[in-house]
Amino acid sequence: ALVLTLIARGAIEGAVPAFLFSANVAGSGKTNLVTIAAKIANGRPPAFDGYHDEDAEMEKRLSAVAITGDLLLLLDNAANGSSIGCPALDRAIMADGVFRARILGRTEMTPLVPWRTVIAITGNNLGTRSDALRRFVPSFLISPMERPETRDPASFAITKETGLTLSEYVLLKRPQLVADA
Repeated sequence: ALVLTLIARGAIEGAVPAFLFSANVAGSGKTNLVTIAAKIANGRPPAFDGYHDEDAEMEKRLSAVAITGDLLLLLDNAANGSSIGCPALDRAIMADGVFRARILGRTEMTPLVPWRTVIAITGNNLGTRSDALRRFVPSFLISPMERPETRDPASFAITKETGLTLSEYVLLKRPQLVADA
């Protein structure tokens, strides 16, 4: 769903949902999933920032993203067990093509700026605050391993079949993957 949303974003006039990737343990591949989706959709990794649960701080981060016009913002590694959601994040997710925020250090607002950014948030054992869940496409990764980051990438099917890492494979096959999407 994230790949399709990123590829189709230019044709979608209104708001799109955000994407929430949560897992039961660290190292399960949440950030990698978002990064691979970004590489399929636009050939490069997403813009990265950290998730912050304070509304004023989140508004600053989202304002900067609105001005730069990033296609995908990854708010990575929310604190374990966090409840995701705040008014600024809700406004950005529901933005109907434009976003406005307070200018840092001033008591003024930015002019309306285009908002086409798709938001993805990663973390472990995440929940949502208030009614934020309806604004997300949630994905929950469950690993039976205590330390999944210790897996050997050479044993992954894609590497065995092609000799390439997943990232290398995606960049090599990107035109076909986009056409398939």
